[in-house]
Amino acid sequence: MTSGLLSVTAVCPTYGRFTRLQDAIACFILQDYAGYKQLSILNDAHIPLQLLPNGENELAVNKATKIVLVNVEERIPTLGQKRQMLADSVSTDLIAHWEDDDLYLPWHFSMLIPMLQARPEIDCIKPNRAFWATGPRDQLQTGHLYGNVYDGQMIYRRGTGINYADRVRSVPRELLNDFYFRGKLELCTEIRQVDLSYVYRIQDGLRHLSKVGTETYPSARTQRIYARKNRDYGEGLTLLPDGEFIHWAQKQMYDQFTRFADGLKLTAEEETSDIMMQRVLKTLNPSKEKH
Repeated sequence: MTSGLLSVTAVCPTYGRFTRLQDAIACFILQDYAGYKQLSILNDAHIPLQLLPNGENELAVNKATKIVLVNVEERIPTLGQKRQMLADSVSTDLIAHWEDDDLYLPWHFSMLIPMLQARPEIDCIKPNRAFWATGPRDQLQTGHLYGNVYDGQMIYRRGTGINYADRVRSVPRELLNDFYFRGKLELCTEIRQVDLSYVYRIQDGLRHLSKVGTETYPSARTQRIYARKNRDYGEGLTLLPDGEFIHWAQKQMYDQFTRFADGLKLTAEEETSDIMMQRVLKTLNPSKEKH
């Protein structure tokens, strides 16, 4: 771990979502940020997830990269409570949101964290736009650049955010608004297209029960409806293999990252696709990097 760099914990609430969560973990493993980084996953599906074949749910990929999975038996009533439980467990300098169904390019942390570290007067940072993609993972189609809340790419200093245990669906927006009205939010409006690192994935065939939370516990009927659309619990499988984790992550994300970069030819500025492709290939297949 490089001294002087801020440490970060990416908090990832989930409800099953086995295959999508594998992608989220692979994206995290491939982050090129040299500082300490931890991915904390909280799963409250009725079927627990398993991280490793040996039964362990914690993994130190290397000295600077750790993954922790926590399963809870009882359904957590709201997404706000779920996020707060994760935030309360963090001991690193920073907290990053990490969605279980979106894509994070390898330079996500290494681009945003130094920008936040250089601005001590700012508590939260995120770009004001992102790319989006549609379709299942083996048919991913790149969408246009779009400006929106995109809270999945926000990073903030631990202890500076509001307590949102009693919040329901608009938690991230309320959190961002709080930073904004206190003058503590940097929206990074000048980031170049080629440096954007978050891909919002929609219309991929699954639904997330956490996002239908209400002030009361979701009804049994609501849970059954969403469960029928979200049967990807990975029963009998493990999220990660037994070893060679970086190689696994490279293989896991190769098709999606390269499909996304290639699709930018139709939706982004000239040369963005070529530059993005070079950058993702450097991470996915460094042995074949062109000099």
